[in-house]
Amino acid sequence: MFHHVCHLWTASRWDGTPGLWLQQRAFDRPLYPGGYDLSSTGHIDPGETPEAAVLREAREEIGLDLSPDSLVSGGSYRQRYPRGESGGFDDELAFAFLTRLDGIPAFSPGSEVVGMAFVPLDVFAAAYEGAAPLMGRRADGSRLTIPHENLCCLHDAEWKGVRSALQTLLAPESTK
Repeated sequence: MFHHVCHLWTASRWDGTPGLWLQQRAFDRPLYPGGYDLSSTGHIDPGETPEAAVLREAREEIGLDLSPDSLVSGGSYRQRYPRGESGGFDDELAFAFLTRLDGIPAFSPGSEVVGMAFVPLDVFAAAYEGAAPLMGRRADGSRLTIPHENLCCLHDAEWKGVRSALQTLLAPESTK
């Protein structure tokens, strides 16, 4: 069934390195258990705006209380793909938003999320474009390797649409 979803790309400069924060999904989730996804994702409720939905999902999933002015629109993308291990097919319109929170944001993951991982932007791009594993860090600074097959956030049109916005947002002189 066609539905609307929201995606939050949380960009950061940590120790001078531009990158993204990914969430590790809880192991009891019906789709992609234990997989790594964008920092916050979810369905848009009836009557809810995409912006209100992404702010709600950020609070519920990763404990971030963002303001509307901290968001940058990343566009909207029609995405159709198999639902992974559970079978079925997703047909959605994804509304992408970006935010920049430097350092280690004050994440407080909810029950749907195990933890957060920081991945340099060039490493994420290489994983996306060449099926490489991601080398990153957990919020506690410990090193982490994410096998490519554990990613569940790779949608071609959305990545192509947000990539230049992420590079601009993460430029050293950018403060938003």
